[in-house]
Amino acid sequence: MIARSLIICLVLLTGLTSLSAQDDALVLYDNTRYMIGPRGLTEEVEITIQINNKDGLGLAEVSIPYTSHDNISNIKARIENESGLLLRSLKKKDIVDASSISGISLYEDNRVKRFSLSNPTFPFILRYSYKRESKEYLQICDWSPVIAYNISVKEAKLVFEYPNDFDYKVSKIQVAEGTVVYKEGSNQATWRASYDANQWKSESLSIPNGQNIPRVEIIPEKFNYGLPGSFESWSSYGLWLESLSEGLHDLPGWQKQKVKELIADKENEEEKIKALYYFMQDNTRYINVSKDIGGMKPYPASYVAVNKYGDCKALTNYMQALLKEAGIDSYCIDVQAGTKPATLFDPDVPRQAFNHMILAVPMEKDTIWLENTANTNPYGYLGTFTQNRKALWIDGANSKLVDIPGLGAEAVSTDHQITINVKSQEAISATVLSTFRGKTFERISYLSEQNEEVQLSKTVNRNLPYSRAGYELYTMLDRNRDDKEVSFMVSMDLKNYTRSFGDTKALFLPKVQLPSLERPTQRKTPLLLPSPIRQHDEITVSSENEIALIFEVEAQVLETPFGKYELSSENTEEGVKISRKLELKAGQYSLEEYEAFYKFLQQIKKEERKAYLKLKTT
Repeated sequence: MIARSLIICLVLLTGLTSLSAQDDALVLYDNTRYMIGPRGLTEEVEITIQINNKDGLGLAEVSIPYTSHDNISNIKARIENESGLLLRSLKKKDIVDASSISGISLYEDNRVKRFSLSNPTFPFILRYSYKRESKEYLQICDWSPVIAYNISVKEAKLVFEYPNDFDYKVSKIQVAEGTVVYKEGSNQATWRASYDANQWKSESLSIPNGQNIPRVEIIPEKFNYGLPGSFESWSSYGLWLESLSEGLHDLPGWQKQKVKELIADKENEEEKIKALYYFMQDNTRYINVSKDIGGMKPYPASYVAVNKYGDCKALTNYMQALLKEAGIDSYCIDVQAGTKPATLFDPDVPRQAFNHMILAVPMEKDTIWLENTANTNPYGYLGTFTQNRKALWIDGANSKLVDIPGLGAEAVSTDHQITINVKSQEAISATVLSTFRGKTFERISYLSEQNEEVQLSKTVNRNLPYSRAGYELYTMLDRNRDDKEVSFMVSMDLKNYTRSFGDTKALFLPKVQLPSLERPTQRKTPLLLPSPIRQHDEITVSSENEIALIFEVEAQVLETPFGKYELSSENTEEGVKISRKLELKAGQYSLEEYEAFYKFLQQIKKEERKAYLKLKTT
């Protein structure tokens, strides 16, 4: 299904090299025009798509999203054969107007106009157009002719017409400068684009596709969206955002009394913050409620207090109101959330570039960051969803961009304590205590809270050492709600990890978990590690019945700019102790650096293949 929206943009300004008629479909032409006039913003769209086979029929289903701020009109569509002969035209009765409420939403004012035009004979051409008028807007456009990464675009044009006295900014990635024609009374800026889907490929640990493909955003310096505002600076935008929340800290009287009860016996400010955060977590849940001013304005604290739900803005505003009642200052933080944010953040162009809101509580020596939408989140833990990125600290005219701290290696470390007992060459068992942090911890916490037992079991098994070993069950160890880790105890049979060499058997150590990467000759995009990767294994092996344990691997230390790998061992009275550590540093690595990164991982794999114990009967 095609979804054309004012706030989606991916533009590639490189010529097509190999557009194939065998592709499922092809965008032949995209002509999009934005115009600023006395009545607001007008968008006119004309799209021509060639559909080559039944796998491309999804593009014959057209969806035009809009909100209560928009008026959609002049919807026209037709399908033709290759020669341009008209096969069918769109009729008014074919257009369906429906709510586009999402599965996680209670209410949204988003709607959609849908229609479908198809033909049993291929190829055929679909042409459609429409007009959108918006009295209020935050952006002129965030535009793209790319409707899917596997669908090429032969030709596309973006035109922006605006009065001479209209000030705006452009943010772009991998896009050449547009051309501007100055006229009496108005100006016209034009960008042209094309896209070759054959050049796109999904790769391991790649930067998000939205960052890899060029884009154009046009942002007005001044706007009126519910209230007048300005993108002149981040502080002016923050001032507008704060004005949306004015008067919304309206806790009911009984909630104010509850705040007093919760903090009455707390000895310091942090204990008060924690008590109120627990109360918020235990008495609310996340549901998207997008209605007022395009979902930009939070619902009042009283709404959340009574209904016990809200979106990120409403829950954050509610938590801020609880803290305010306790006499504690806090600040809303706008952030682009996601393990890998979908688009690059341009700090030099103030604009609406965020999709999530959290809360910051400044303390004497540090800042406490509060994620308010996750009931399982430990106090003060943001996690991989919002760590290590720019964000907007909202404080009226003092609003500013800040850096949210990144997770360190210890905070994401996976630790395994593996105790192996060799009773004979045929009877080898292990007890494993595995502790997970970071993304794996977050995933396990979510699945556990949702009682998703099957997916939980798969996730745990996938991350255990000796994942192919037979085990009947695992035990999740008890933890406190603020623990930023989760541990499992597992008993295993390791018979599948041995190999015979005459009268000697080899017991292989579990492999350290490394990302699977393409060969450098095949890689097309930079590599991105949003947070570090760390694994620390302590392996103790003991034997019975005169089984000698021989570990002949020399100590290894491999250190590069990308990370470090260490392997060491010692013989003890009980047997052999082996220690192994891996750390890969967070960062984005260019294609020029990729080969060295790949070689580092290959060297680790080479050392891992040597890491086995000889079990010899004496």
